[in-house]
Amino acid sequence: MPEKPDQQVQVTLPDEPKRDGEGRVEIATPRSNDKWAEALDKLSKLDRSRFDLAKTANCTPQRVLKDVLAATNDRKEECVKKQWKITIKGRVIVLRNILEKISVWTVKLMSLGNAAAQYDPLYTALPWAAIRLILQTAISDIELSGYTLHTVESLASIIAITTTLEMRYLRTHADCPKHVILNQLADGVVLLYASILQYLSLVLGYYCHNTATRLLKSVVSPLNDFVDKFKSVENARKDLWDLVQLAQAESMESLMLHLANMQEAQLEENRVQFDNLGRLLEELRQPIDGLERATRLGILRAISTLPYGIYHKNASKGRLEGSGQWLLERKEFRAWRDDDTSSLAFFYCMRNPAEPQRGQCDKILASLVRQLASVGSEQAVLGPVVTHYTDAIEGIGDFGDQAWSTKESSRVLRELMDDHPAVTIVLDALDEVGEDDRQELMDVLSQLLREAPNTLKIFISSRDNYDIALHFKGSPNVYIEADDNAGDIAAFMKSEDRLTAAKLLRGKLLDDLRARITDALISKARGMFRWVDLQIQSLRPLKIAADVESRLGVLSATLEESYWEIYEDIRRSGDHAADLADFTFQWLLYAQDSIRIEEFAFLASSALDPDGVQRFTQSEIIDVCCNLVVVRGRAFEFAHLSVREFLEGLPKRNVDKMLPRESNMSIAMACLTYMSREFDNWKGLDPDKPAEDTELAAIGYASWFWVRHVNESHDARKTEPLSSHIIRFLLDGTDGTAPTVSSRFRHWGPTVRRYPFLFGEVSPRMGREEEIRLQITSRNPPNPIWVACMNSWLEIVEYMYAAGVEGLEAPRVVYPMFMQDPVTVRGYFGPKISPLWWAILTGNVAVAECILAQGSDPLQPESQMAEWPLVEAVWSGNEKLVSLLLRHEHGGLMAEKEAFREAAARGNLGMVNCFVRHDPEILQTTAGDLALQEALKNRCLNVVYFLFERGIPPGPGAARLLLNVPASDEEAFDLFFKAEAEKAAEAFLRANRDDLHIPQAALARFEMRINEALVDVASRNRRESRHATITSSGCIKRSSKRPVYQSNV
Repeated sequence: MPEKPDQQVQVTLPDEPKRDGEGRVEIATPRSNDKWAEALDKLSKLDRSRFDLAKTANCTPQRVLKDVLAATNDRKEECVKKQWKITIKGRVIVLRNILEKISVWTVKLMSLGNAAAQYDPLYTALPWAAIRLILQTAISDIELSGYTLHTVESLASIIAITTTLEMRYLRTHADCPKHVILNQLADGVVLLYASILQYLSLVLGYYCHNTATRLLKSVVSPLNDFVDKFKSVENARKDLWDLVQLAQAESMESLMLHLANMQEAQLEENRVQFDNLGRLLEELRQPIDGLERATRLGILRAISTLPYGIYHKNASKGRLEGSGQWLLERKEFRAWRDDDTSSLAFFYCMRNPAEPQRGQCDKILASLVRQLASVGSEQAVLGPVVTHYTDAIEGIGDFGDQAWSTKESSRVLRELMDDHPAVTIVLDALDEVGEDDRQELMDVLSQLLREAPNTLKIFISSRDNYDIALHFKGSPNVYIEADDNAGDIAAFMKSEDRLTAAKLLRGKLLDDLRARITDALISKARGMFRWVDLQIQSLRPLKIAADVESRLGVLSATLEESYWEIYEDIRRSGDHAADLADFTFQWLLYAQDSIRIEEFAFLASSALDPDGVQRFTQSEIIDVCCNLVVVRGRAFEFAHLSVREFLEGLPKRNVDKMLPRESNMSIAMACLTYMSREFDNWKGLDPDKPAEDTELAAIGYASWFWVRHVNESHDARKTEPLSSHIIRFLLDGTDGTAPTVSSRFRHWGPTVRRYPFLFGEVSPRMGREEEIRLQITSRNPPNPIWVACMNSWLEIVEYMYAAGVEGLEAPRVVYPMFMQDPVTVRGYFGPKISPLWWAILTGNVAVAECILAQGSDPLQPESQMAEWPLVEAVWSGNEKLVSLLLRHEHGGLMAEKEAFREAAARGNLGMVNCFVRHDPEILQTTAGDLALQEALKNRCLNVVYFLFERGIPPGPGAARLLLNVPASDEEAFDLFFKAEAEKAAEAFLRANRDDLHIPQAALARFEMRINEALVDVASRNRRESRHATITSSGCIKRSSKRPVYQSNV
């Protein structure tokens, strides 16, 4: 907007209000006891005079607000064009977003309409008129202008909320008996308004000067003065907000007393008005972001999709009412909690391969950011997060493009605490987070505690891990002793009458035996609810009271002993039941995704009954696991972390079934068997079939994760029974006929490609490299060689070549994103390549050697690659791969020369030596000279010296390159002259002394080094003591004295 530097507006207050001896307006009793008028009366003469420029005469508040809205929109367009941003307290703020908020606040205040009409328009419009003038005046200092707009947005929100507070409490209670708190509230409003006017007066004092005056003042920026003055506004606002909390209760009481004497119609009218104002006040108190609901939802989903609310519900299920009350009454907790009201963010950590995000530091912090950023899609997203997504909001990128690393989440959490008066973070089961992630998470929490601008409290529940206790040493710690929750254990026994519910002795348990059981369990529980549950479970099979009493004397002392007894009972329960329980345990230990128990039942049936005769039910699965597994919500899981730990420790008891190798082998075979059974009668994915369909979910899991389970089974892949499962899934005709790609494998590809659309995001559980590899292997036309090569299943590669499967070397498009170093593949996104080319590009020596051993053509004529395989191997940086290709057909001397030059240019001495060992004559070709030039140009001195030692002369061109070596780099010159290059250098100098393109300082230094080299040569050869020197003309003269170098540069 064009600046109006010299505009002077003379305004007189309506009806020329009387002024006192100091020039201040004498305030008579204003209409409706106007607080702005009282606030204006508290200003100094200078501050009051500045409002004469604000043009408030004959303006209604609605008119001024419309002007403010128009000015805001004009400035917003300017900010959008110039993309102005400022930094406040380390936070980047987009000015367009600030102006958007001002617009929203203005519209909200305009919506009050006639409700505020009885306030004196002169005084009510006063702050808005000042804001209008600020918005209409342009200044060149972007930082100062940005800060002013930032504070104006805060003022707009404060004025809107406080106006509603006045209407709800002070005006509604005008006829009510006076209360102290309401009087204090009225005084607080006046003080807040006065601090606002004082701040606006300071700003107007700068903005209302002409351009020349402001430029003169800008030598010393008033920004610090603005910041200091605005602090008084923030302090007054905080004081008023505290008073409002107290006023809410008292005002309601006085209002009810007052309304008791009113007529019914008037009573209802006042009630409706009071309620409407309450809803409006609640709405005004919410922060403004200027975003549509869909945009907010996109931001929140991009931050984190972890269902922290569901985690809370699942953790709360089964909680005994009133348990843990002893903790809340401990003095340590009471001192920590105090009575502060704070925003809450929480997370339930868990160690579970199916939900790895619940143990990852960056994912946990992102969930905390998500919770503190907004309470839902209907509420505003706070500024630090909005700024993070500026590009996505403006349509430049997608919300998913913004990654939330630990560093990013930590920074934004710190910024979000500026917007929350107090924050409480609760982390449950921190000990279940992996050691590295746990240390990183604790470091971030400690940093937040040190740097938090407002109150931050962190509550952590954990077992007594040494690193956690050491890290938070000095913080309040409450250790749970056995006696602490003895009352909870007793209540647990009595709740729902646990013994009756267990139907001990067929429900005919006598009272005295019941009492002895209860006393025994409570006394030996040592605070463990889980232990009590397990002991009751161990008593259920007993039929005689005497056996129950005998059992009470030999109860297991620990959870592990109790679990071992249960596991032995499972093993004795029958072969099929034991196998089902073992597979269920293996699944919960190593499954890569959470699925419902109904979906798991399909896979379990395939694993244990390949013929498909029997289908297990949910109740059967839970029953055979003897309460070690439970269903919570949509998921089924171990009843307690201690169950997982017991099963992981079974190898100590010589039980190997739960080892990673055996467990992943069982799951892989279950997936392959289930897919084979389904795909043999496959009619394709039904687009109308709901994603919740259990069979569809099971086939989805098997399709995406069978490869990972095969890889995690390690060497078991090479032996029966897993090896035959893999072959039968990939190929038909394994019974002696010519093998072809199986129909099962042909159906697998489309299923993989459809899976993300049916079941949502997969990559949080599967790395980007693994996911892309899976997409490539499932691409049309179906070819199982890609699965074998990309997973280094060499025995499968050998089998397919030996069996004569057709089309094994057919090329396809492969993305380089999954490769270890995309730079080494020179950006080949498009060309089709064969499996051998893929192995070369990724440096996979084992796969390349395996394919070459099968007689494959190393040059791969069908692949669309412009370079020789040998050159690509050099680019991959793998010396072993280069040696491998040199032993096979690789394109002859032409390919060797190009690859040799590239190896020297990259400074890879090992590869250079590899080429020399393969063919020493390569040094005598032009490739040797080119290799030296490339090594010199790229400063690869180890290669340069290697080539010098093997007789490659540097030549004038090489000497010229040394002139550009920095003066401080003596190593290059030493290396050059050690190779006896003085003759070539001397010839170079004679030919190029008058070349103006050569730096003269470098030329002089070069001449000196040549002189020294010649002297050294003469001394070594014991020649006469005359020394050679180079004259200014470049000729050699004999001298009887050692030369003193003089540069004429």
